[in-house]
Amino acid sequence: MFPIIPLLPPCMPDAEQLLIAPTPYIIGVPTSFYTARKVFRMPKDVWVANLDTQQLSYPEVMEVLPDLPETECHSIVRHLNDVSLGSLN
Repeated sequence: MFPIIPLLPPCMPDAEQLLIAPTPYIIGVPTSFYTARKVFRMPKDVWVANLDTQQLSYPEVMEVLPDLPETECHSIVRHLNDVSLGSLN
């Protein structure tokens, strides 16, 4: 699992340090965070889903992930199909 921070407080000192964590995360960043830190730049490997503008920004160069092993791939596809059909218990 990875950390989830629903809302990163702009008033928290050094809050931007959380955005350079070497682990996957989901962090809610309010627009006021950017205005409070005018010199801050989002790390290049971060995906940003802007909920205000409904835009997704992603890295220009992404690391290619290896293919999933066949058994795990089939299992994931089966579970996704179950969920999409509403038959998951």
